[in-house]
Amino acid sequence: MSSLPDIPTELDRSYFYHRAKTQIELAERAESEDAVAAHLAMAERYLELCDAERMIADTRAGR
Repeated sequence: MSSLPDIPTELDRSYFYHRAKTQIELAERAESEDAVAAHLAMAERYLELCDAERMIADTRAGR
């Protein structure tokens, strides 16, 4: 049986949101398509970490 991830605290979610925002800003200034894609992928992951309910649902679904 897999264990559920720790639920992010409000402080965690604030940090993840700030990091996502920073990655989006970096993507907007990036000069190569690869850099844009990498920054946007990191931003997406940070935003996923902001969503505790989604993390729990994904874990239960085996994702």
